[in-house]
Amino acid sequence: MAQTFIDWECIVVNDTGKEWNMKSYWDNPLAGFPWAQYMSTGGNKGTAVARNLGATKATGAAFIWLDADDYWFPWLLEKMVASIEQNNGIIYSDMRSLEDGVLTVHEYPEFDCQLLAQRGCYPGSSVLVPRWVHEGVVQKQQGWDAQIPGWEDWDYQVAAAVHTGVCAYRVEDTLFVYRKDTSINRKAHHNLRGKIISYMDEKWKEYRKGTKKIMCGCNRKKISASAKSAGSSSGVAMGAPQGSGEAIDSQQTVLLEYQGPQLAPFTINGKATGTKYKFSRQPAHLQKYVFVEDARYLLATKMAGGVSEYKIVEQSNNPIPSDVMDFLVAP
Repeated sequence: MAQTFIDWECIVVNDTGKEWNMKSYWDNPLAGFPWAQYMSTGGNKGTAVARNLGATKATGAAFIWLDADDYWFPWLLEKMVASIEQNNGIIYSDMRSLEDGVLTVHEYPEFDCQLLAQRGCYPGSSVLVPRWVHEGVVQKQQGWDAQIPGWEDWDYQVAAAVHTGVCAYRVEDTLFVYRKDTSINRKAHHNLRGKIISYMDEKWKEYRKGTKKIMCGCNRKKISASAKSAGSSSGVAMGAPQGSGEAIDSQQTVLLEYQGPQLAPFTINGKATGTKYKFSRQPAHLQKYVFVEDARYLLATKMAGGVSEYKIVEQSNNPIPSDVMDFLVAP
């Protein structure tokens, strides 16, 4: 509920083996959350079955599976949606792990489809997957593989690339926390390491042996972190100009506030950088960090009476051109 991006739906899948009394308030974990849709596997069917079941009820353009061991920072969805609007592929981020009270940052490498058969390239959950990708995996292998002894996310990454040719794109920010202390599967899967590798060796033998290569044909548009440091709640991930392959300096930004009349969220393209920004009168979309080059265009957008649809409420640490500074709102 704390996400700054609000256009989402939630499907809760119960795999505990204990059915919840949905008519009761006191012993129903979803009491007080009428927006949460409930499904049950019947109990102890495993991660793959639970994820596949939840996906059958989801209606969105993309899926993101949240394990009970993880929690998201409030800006995770907003940054990932901003990224997927520039790169129609799987979107992942770095993470922090929590163990014995200590938070550790884990940075993932940039995506390389040739490494997938040897190891996974991105997190196992809290990853944004386009609907067309998951439907492609469902068509070929019924979705997440329920037969693999563990590390089903590794198999899913390989299957997604092999069956759909999808690329994955990294948001250079830590957007969620993985609580190792509460994870049940982590230790169990480690003990089954040999069986898991044997399963992968058999299922993906040509790719594991290198006699066949995964072809994904990525055309990367680099996504950088927002103007604030990792851990801020400022807003969207900033992108490079279309086709440049280079990241814009993420500090060359201003914080704009929308002061137009629209209540429903709308997306507007930055004329200079091609970055997509979502604005509305709703609190979640009222303010966004915008590249200076894009701010010139947005600030010139006028309403009736000649008033700009946007105003600057905070400047960046770097010098801002004088023509943009003219719009700066005094503290």
